Amino acid sequence: ESTISKIAKEPLLFGVFTFANDTESLNVMRHHYSGNNLNHYVIHSVRSLSEGLWLYDTFPMHRKLIMIQSLDNITDAIKVGQDYELNMVLYDIEQWERTPESERTNPSLSISKGAGIVHEAGYRFGIAPDAPTLIDNYKKINWTDIDFLDMQLQRFSQNVTQYSRIAEEITTFVRFKNPNTEIFTQLSFRFTDANSMIKVIENVKDIVDGFIIFYDRNARSDSCISECSPNELNLVLDRINALTKQNNNHTIS
Repeated sequence: ESTISKIAKEPLLFGVFTFANDTESLNVMRHHYSGNNLNHYVIHSVRSLSEGLWLYDTFPMHRKLIMIQSLDNITDAIKVGQDYELNMVLYDIEQWERTPESERTNPSLSISKGAGIVHEAGYRFGIAPDAPTLIDNYKKINWTDIDFLDMQLQRFSQNVTQYSRIAEEITTFVRFKNPNTEIFTQLSFRFTDANSMIKVIENVKDIVDGFIIFYDRNARSDSCISECSPNELNLVLDRINALTKQNNNHTIS
């Protein structure tokens, strides 16, 4: 028996980040979240608290993460944890107006501050830097503080080779510093269609633990490069659920 056949395989994971709550989209998500694997993520953002946490209610058994855009949002995130069994607070630190300039100036310091506050509150802490922030700072971050990384590499998704190279470079470094950091990478219908996403997924499936899929068919017309339909979402999630990856030997919590 070959060595390859003896390597443990495990399912790929996903989380859908969406503001779309139409019937067709929800039916697709119900289908793919309904399997036996409860480790997929259900995602909300503190930006949309006023609209209700309907995905948490729809998928009450899955791991729940809430995205914050600044450290000031942590208080709101912790309040959510009082009503729901929250698994993680995800710090969406980017070069944009929703992250204060004072936090963007020294991302590694801001990340460590956030990790301390969130861990003390009893939750896992993750980060979702935009590509420039991640690429410029990943060697400066204290990865022992970080339970989860979402690599926002979606802008590279039409170049599979470039996307895969960056994902592997960062993942290799992070796993060396903390083998227990759960690593996802992001794809978005703003930048590519289902077929191109699937090519990336197939190419990096043994590098990462899972994928964050940004899907929003209800927003501005420029939010999707393709038709951004429930069918496109179904194709992507169906492929993720059909694939396995090599075991990266870290514990899911």
